[in-house]
Amino acid sequence: MPLTWQAVLGIIGAVGGVCGLWSLWYSRRQTILVEQQIQKQDNQDKEELDWSERFEHLANQLSRINPGLQIQPPGNSSFAITLYSSIFPDPKFREALETYVVQVNSGRTQFSQRNPRPDELRRTNLRQTILTAERCIADFQRNNPGIDLKYYMG
Repeated sequence: MPLTWQAVLGIIGAVGGVCGLWSLWYSRRQTILVEQQIQKQDNQDKEELDWSERFEHLANQLSRINPGLQIQPPGNSSFAITLYSSIFPDPKFREALETYVVQVNSGRTQFSQRNPRPDELRRTNLRQTILTAERCIADFQRNNPGIDLKYYMG
């Protein structure tokens, strides 16, 4: 049975239709992948912004006090407490704060905020230090309701 021009053109049309459908499926798949990548990037950007804000808030709080700041607890005039070491009693943790969040001047009289790079804000050690510091501040405030840390640390 000889092929006619109509049959040849029909086969070419069918192959073209299959290629068109495959192209449509492939482009839709690529679009979905790009949308997922954009969503993932947006979530990552939001998370980095959140950690950046938490870091900055903690660093600002610490910068408002100094390592040797002593205060008298309300109702007790016989002794003073060192605020920094009372909020963060673990010396190893204070070392972590001074490594990741703030810098201490050579005389250990003043804190200044560190300026981490974006990749540093993704580090587990820094994030864990921020979480622990937030917890220590909350615990101190809960255990010492007469001392308003907002007055000292903002």
